[in-house]
Amino acid sequence: MTPLHARTILVTRPGAGRDELSAGLRELGAAVRVVPVMSRRRLAPDALIAAGLRAHTGPAAVIVFTSAHAVRLVAAAAEGAGVALGQVDATLVAIGPGTALVLARAGRPADIVPATFVAEAVADRLVEEGVAGRRVWLPRAAEGRPVLPERLRRAGAQVTELHLYRTRVASRRIPQLAGALIEPLDAITFTSGSTVRHFEHLRDGRPLPAGCRIACIGPVTAAAARAAGHPVDIIAAEHTVRGLLAALCAGLGVGEAAGPVVAGGPR
Repeated sequence: MTPLHARTILVTRPGAGRDELSAGLRELGAAVRVVPVMSRRRLAPDALIAAGLRAHTGPAAVIVFTSAHAVRLVAAAAEGAGVALGQVDATLVAIGPGTALVLARAGRPADIVPATFVAEAVADRLVEEGVAGRRVWLPRAAEGRPVLPERLRRAGAQVTELHLYRTRVASRRIPQLAGALIEPLDAITFTSGSTVRHFEHLRDGRPLPAGCRIACIGPVTAAAARAAGHPVDIIAAEHTVRGLLAALCAGLGVGEAAGPVVAGGPR
């Protein structure tokens, strides 16, 4: 029997119908309900992205990617402008292994991936490496938390942010979410603070199914869920999709734990 046999899990992330979380849950035997609670609106044109990339080359340059989507946008803009991301002369930082994997597929392995996959860990690692006087480019979502650029500027870095996209509520999903919430659910997964906030907007006070657990990809997402009034039952120790899948197996699988579960570290 598969670990999540007969479990029903709601996935809220954008693009969830075809991504690795939904696929992984199905491989583990879960019935997956997919309601992407947010969409992304592109903000920066390719020319502006390519100009930012060109401006941040050389031994003193650092480029920080905090999402796989940011990597895809920058790589596509670079290719369109005849700039090979794989040949960029800069220190490339990926917030976690998922982002690093997309970067490697674009032809340029990350130089730095922090031990824990949150903005604070990225800042700690770069400050430890020495960023005073270095030019740091941060192409990311418009609603990204300020902790990373603030920490780097305090350490003496010259930080330039470029807002590539903005997430927004997928209002057309309201009927779909309302339908999902009246069915039995074993867990709802959240992979970012944005998914929590947009879920709450769409939920509009509707109750969660009895016994439904809240599963978060990491502590920042868990903090957002708690701020929204949800007790968090499952947190991935490794803040990746793989870690979240492992944590769900630990929390919902055979011999499930009765209390909160933190699981999913590297094996």
